[in-house]
Order: sequence, then C-alpha cells, then structure tokens
Amino acid sequence: MVDGWLVFLRFVGEAPRAADRRLWFETVYFNRYLPTGSDCVVDIGAGLGIEAAMLAARSPGVRYVANDIQPWVYECLSLTFAGLPEGYQAFGLAIGDAPVRITPTREGLDAAISDSGPVHVANVQWPDFKRRFAIERVDLLKINAEGAEVALLDHIDLADVARVAVAVHDFRADRGDGEQFRTRAKVTAILESAGFAISPPLPYDWLFAERPAGAATR
Repeated sequence: MVDGWLVFLRFVGEAPRAADRRLWFETVYFNRYLPTGSDCVVDIGAGLGIEAAMLAARSPGVRYVANDIQPWVYECLSLTFAGLPEGYQAFGLAIGDAPVRITPTREGLDAAISDSGPVHVANVQWPDFKRRFAIERVDLLKINAEGAEVALLDHIDLADVARVAVAVHDFRADRGDGEQFRTRAKVTAILESAGFAISPPLPYDWLFAERPAGAATR
C-alpha cells in the first residue's frame, strides 16, 4: 500500500522504504512543481508507478499518462493504475520514430535500449500518442529513459510542453556503461534551444526545466 493505493510488485524486496519514497517524491520528481487540479502529466519510464500513486492521494483529478516499455514493469504498472483514479492511465509502447529493442533486467527496473536486445517493442509517434490520449498540453513531462532521453526529446514536440523533469545518465558513462549514456550536455542544449529555463540541478542527476511563466507555447 502506498498512501492508500495498492501498488503491484513482483517481489516484496522491490518495494522501496516509505522514507525513500517520500525523499524521491519531494526532492526529485515533484520538487519544483506539484501537479494539481486537471493538470496533465506524461511520465516516460514510469517504473512501477509508486510516485503516481503518491500523487493520486494528493491530486486525484490530474491526468497522468504513464509509459514503461519493459514488459514486466508495464504489467505491474497497469495493475497499479487500474486501481487509481480515472485520469491515471498506463501505456506500454515506445514513443518515437521507430520500434526499439531492449534488454530487460532480472533485478531492478532499469532496461536500456540496445540493437541486440531480445525484446522487440513496437512504437507510436508523439502526435499519435497525443491523439490516443486526447492530450493538447503537457504540464509536466517526466522522463527516466536510461540514456534514451536525448532521442525522446528530439522526437517530442516540446511546444506542447510547459515543464520537463528528466534524468540524465552521465554517471553510467563514468562507470563504464558506454558513452551513449553521457546525455547531460545534449539534454541541456535541446531544452534551452526550445525556450526552457533550466533550474539548478536536482539530486540524483535530474534536471528541471520550465518555460518562463510556466506555459507551453501553444
């Protein structure tokens, strides 16, 4: 149980401690902006949906479209969202120009896109994704895509987006996982060129960017 909502896991050990959940919710995910009312959140790489359940306890009227392409994670996410308020919806296809292949993990939630990955995930392009969920404006775009954040931000029409919270993964490049994970500079350049102002960095290699006055350009 998370703040009154049932969150589905594979194993008991995958449940983070309540103190850790609160830490991430308050200092990272929604530190600079807490969705309220009928705001729209698009969460790419949503994991098990724990922070969505915490938000649902505070803002049940929010539209929250959560995306995760790792199969077992998406299954748990879907089961969790089935019990959340009506505006909370789960989605399991890759958002982008082409299908992707991923290598799921036996432990943890991280799964990076890889040309040799054994799991094929069909794609949907951003305009089709928006039509599917009748999205006109995104008040918060939250991305944790294990190195794919640059490709996602290049693909998404950021004119529809007011705020972005995104994990960058230079730390994975630093530990030897590959230079494809060195994304901070590229993400920063994309957001600044799209008219966003980037706040001082959040903990755990997250960035928060917001348009002046907090409004999308259309």
